[in-house]
Amino acid sequence: MKNQKETQQIKSLTDLLITKFPSSLTRRIELDSNFIKQAKKWPDQTLDFSFYEDLEYIEVKGGGEIRKIKVSQNKKLQSLIIPSQELAGTLDLSSNSEIVELNIANNLLNTVKVHGNFSQKLKGLRKNNLSPQKHNPNKIHPVRDATVVLLDMSEAEKVKSSTSNHQKSPEPEQVSDNSTKTTTSEEKSAPDLAAERNYQISQLENRLKLLEISRNEMVNSREEQIEELEQQLAKKENKIQELKAALVEEQKVSTTKQAEVDWLKKQLKQIIGEEEYQAKVEVNYPTRFK
Repeated sequence: MKNQKETQQIKSLTDLLITKFPSSLTRRIELDSNFIKQAKKWPDQTLDFSFYEDLEYIEVKGGGEIRKIKVSQNKKLQSLIIPSQELAGTLDLSSNSEIVELNIANNLLNTVKVHGNFSQKLKGLRKNNLSPQKHNPNKIHPVRDATVVLLDMSEAEKVKSSTSNHQKSPEPEQVSDNSTKTTTSEEKSAPDLAAERNYQISQLENRLKLLEISRNEMVNSREEQIEELEQQLAKKENKIQELKAALVEEQKVSTTKQAEVDWLKKQLKQIIGEEEYQAKVEVNYPTRFK
């Protein structure tokens, strides 16, 4: 019954993710083959991790059909391991300045936008983590190696770059893989910022909706627990009443037996006399006929 309720409440890929990892404080997310299988219900939706502000590690295990992800709000993200999916076109990691580990091989990517802080780490990155990319003529025609674009440099880097530009023309930085290009670009445009805010609003609405669902489930669960406790209390009260009735009945029986004993004592005194009764019965059997 609970599984049916959860299935009815999960209406998007984001809902599915938050159902698996309900805490916004989650720092590590590993998605297994079961999640990938369920995610096929929403092939064109974005796998959005914006709910997890402290997220540091993302890993998708096993091949699948995830086509879009969003990690622009995960400023603390350090590792992104998502090979053998169907990520297409451009992957934007320009907001993730702390990334140190990246594996996006065997997707459908043409371009990867990364933060300027990642430029030095690219040199030590294994070539197989970026390429080869899959070739699917029914979808897109990616180049073998994804182009890496450096974006959003720090202020110190921007000043240094501006000073250098007055002295000489900029040259693209080369990484260890000669076929991988590196260029620079402008900051995010106003439409991009507006779209990002809309995403944030959407995520807040989803979060409020899920919190409301969670609250209702807790209320229902408590009501069920209260009902169960009331039933247990009623059973115990019935048991107490039964014990009281049994005690009253036992007292009645005891009273009847005492009356019989008194009658026997009286008859015995009449037969053998009071003196002989006291001498023989009360002395020899002091507890039998009291």
